[in-house]
Amino acid sequence: MSSLTVNNYKFKCFLVFFTFLFLTGGVQFLYLKLGGSSDRSAGNIYFQIAALALYGIHVYLLFTKHSQKSLINLLLNNKAFFAFLIFSLISFTWSIEFGVSLRRSLALALCTLFCIYVAIEYKFSTIIKMIWAVCVFVCISGYLAALVPGVGTDPSNFQYPNAWRGFTGNKTDFGRFMAIGFLTSIYLFSIDSLKLKRFLVSIVFFLPSLYFSQASTPIAILCFLLILIPLIQYISLGELNNGKFIPAVYRVVLIVIIIPLAIYLIYFSYFYAVDVLGKDLTLTGRTSIWEYGLIKAKDHFWLGTGYRTFWVDSNTYDFFVYNPYWGAFVMNNGHNGFIDVYLETGIIGLILFIIFLGAYCKRLFIKRLITDHFIKKQIIFSLALLLFYLGYSITEQVTLEQSDLFWMLLVITHFSVSKMKLDN
Repeated sequence: MSSLTVNNYKFKCFLVFFTFLFLTGGVQFLYLKLGGSSDRSAGNIYFQIAALALYGIHVYLLFTKHSQKSLINLLLNNKAFFAFLIFSLISFTWSIEFGVSLRRSLALALCTLFCIYVAIEYKFSTIIKMIWAVCVFVCISGYLAALVPGVGTDPSNFQYPNAWRGFTGNKTDFGRFMAIGFLTSIYLFSIDSLKLKRFLVSIVFFLPSLYFSQASTPIAILCFLLILIPLIQYISLGELNNGKFIPAVYRVVLIVIIIPLAIYLIYFSYFYAVDVLGKDLTLTGRTSIWEYGLIKAKDHFWLGTGYRTFWVDSNTYDFFVYNPYWGAFVMNNGHNGFIDVYLETGIIGLILFIIFLGAYCKRLFIKRLITDHFIKKQIIFSLALLLFYLGYSITEQVTLEQSDLFWMLLVITHFSVSKMKLDN
């Protein structure tokens, strides 16, 4: 590989890193200072210009560098995902806010094309390393922001005045970056792409930042995942420590037993869990949001209100009447990924979403012995990421969020597993 080719590759990697950092909220504080809405998708002209330019470059590279055959193969091998995506994108045609839904649908389409480009262009380990670097940047800048009054924390937030938010502008977003950084660190270390010293330094930086963000949900889910990693490996790969392979039928029986047991344990540990997480029985008022959303959704049962247009002023003007707990606080989402899919795309969209999740799980359920170390680690990481997403979506919303690092990572991982199976 010539020096010119190497330099060109490094530049493209840096451009992808820069796109992730500047468009997924890592420096959201910059857009707020320049002016405009605090919501990245609700009218900040500076963000829109940056997104159009950065995504546009990669979309151009996608269609000029890669063949139609590779794109068609990706489409055909991810039919469940694209069915769900396309239905959501065209929902602007029946949306209660046509213009808003159309603009946000176009943004989601550009974001998805960027994810497709990244998944096709780079090795999975390279992608994870770029995302890890983004999280490292957000983490280090978070420590620096904590030293500046009114920047690293939000004194106006009476409930969490000391919670770290870094330059992301929000403690929940900052905590999510730290959780992703922690997961990617473990994966990179497992494939020897991150040496022990750098891995330990990463963990020492990520964990305190996650703790100081006071984002209790990702902390609890990460602890849960670390305990379950051996079980995840067994169910997904069918491989025990002695190298013996367990046929799929026995693992299916185990899943059938575990799921009802897990539901039973979750039900009876609910009151204990909310106490440990520092929540109240309404999960800090979230259950009242869900109840309100489900009441309002009855008018749009089949198709929903359209992509990203349920939580708009014209539709939720009476929110504070149903929820005096929140006062005049404005909601941008329903704090539940599953409910929000139903609110925006109706029961049809929710069914397509469930089919996509089922296809994702099926893809990670391996029916033959795998000897390749890197493939095994990628599958384990992919399943751990999916479980983290499912748990996180109970109290937060990232599903189909354009320019959200967590959702983009999930989509890219899904595409990469598809590409891995095509290549093998």
